Amino acid sequence: QTFDLAIIDLGLPDMTGDQVAKTIKKSVPHLPLIMMTGWAMSDTDPKMQYFEKLLQKPISNPDDLIKTISSIINTKQKAE
Repeated sequence: QTFDLAIIDLGLPDMTGDQVAKTIKKSVPHLPLIMMTGWAMSDTDPKMQYFEKLLQKPISNPDDLIKTISSIINTKQKAE
């Protein structure tokens, strides 16, 4: 099964989101990843090195999530 992208929370019980992302990128290097977190972060944070986009929780406008996903998928499809 293939996926168009993955949304990963930074705060996970057994691994951090960036550790999960690093593992995914080893197997599927071109899979776009979105980090979702409620912690204060910026796009330049070192934990972002495996992610294409940062989304801050809570997402108050669902259209922001839809636009982010659409943009990443459209960019990926153009690259293929």
